[in-house]
Amino acid sequence: MTQNKEITKEDIIEPLKGAIDYLDQIFLNKELISEALDEENYETAWNEFNHMISGIETLNDLLVNIRNIYGLDYNELYYKGSNLNEYIKEFNLFLSDELMVAMENKDYILVSDLINYELQKYLKQYQKVFIFLLDYVKNIKIS
Repeated sequence: MTQNKEITKEDIIEPLKGAIDYLDQIFLNKELISEALDEENYETAWNEFNHMISGIETLNDLLVNIRNIYGLDYNELYYKGSNLNEYIKEFNLFLSDELMVAMENKDYILVSDLINYELQKYLKQYQKVFIFLLDYVKNIKIS
């Protein structure tokens, strides 16, 4: 017989901190991908890229879980003038419509340019979502 454990703030706070740290790590890993592409080591670049995408999918799942746990509407939560859903959509559209398409097309020059000149901007925006949610969850009053 399984016992349902009530989710505590700490159960949410720790994964949010982990998400922020992971996004910082991607800043470093993007250099590995870029260097591998410059050296035409496409297997390494592809493996690192897939690892990054897998991690981002996990972060997207975390956002869904937090939304469901707290009954949040990311369209109604604003951070620095934009709602959280816009940050999330922009980041995921960049990944799916630009970066992943370039990888699938084996346009490694474009991938390198996107990673070197665009990815960091989108990662920082995406990270703002997790920073906002961390602060939001810390300040939720539980009755």
